[in-house]
This record gives sequence, structure tokens and C-alpha cells, in this order.
Amino acid sequence: MNSIEKITVKSWKSFHYRELHEIVAWKDECIWKTKVLGYIKAEDEAKLNKDKYVCSSVSTHLTRNPEFEIQLVQLDELGKEKQNDQQT
Repeated sequence: MNSIEKITVKSWKSFHYRELHEIVAWKDECIWKTKVLGYIKAEDEAKLNKDKYVCSSVSTHLTRNPEFEIQLVQLDELGKEKQNDQQT
């Protein structure tokens, strides 16, 4: 069983950059990765466990529909997704 958190953010601009271990984010169909950037609002941060997370998917186009979901999957100690779903 994977512990997956879904966070719905009403607007991209409403994001506060919170420091997480590692986040992979999708924005306007561009995939980019950063070490200490997290698109998690302060109140949403409380929903997360204090482990490493990675953003696995975002629904809708941000420019068309500002409401979208971010799925966070818990990472193991090596920082790899627990689901063995690695693409090359």
C-alpha cells in the first residue's frame, strides 16, 4: 500500500514555496525538478508526513483551469519512488 496524499490548490499563484526534500513538478506541460522547492501551502503542509515526497501527477492545464491536484507519493530512504515505476 502506497501512502498517497492529494492536495488541491486553487491557484498556482497562491502557492507558498515550502522547503521539502525533493519535489518534481509539472507546470504548463514542463517537467522540472528542484531540491528545496515545494508547491505546498502552509496549511496543506500539515497534511504531509515528515518524510520525503515526490509529486507524481498534476491534473488539468494550469492556464485553462487553475484548480488542479498534486499527488504526493512517499519516497524511501534512497529517494526513489516506492512504486517500482521508473521510466528512462
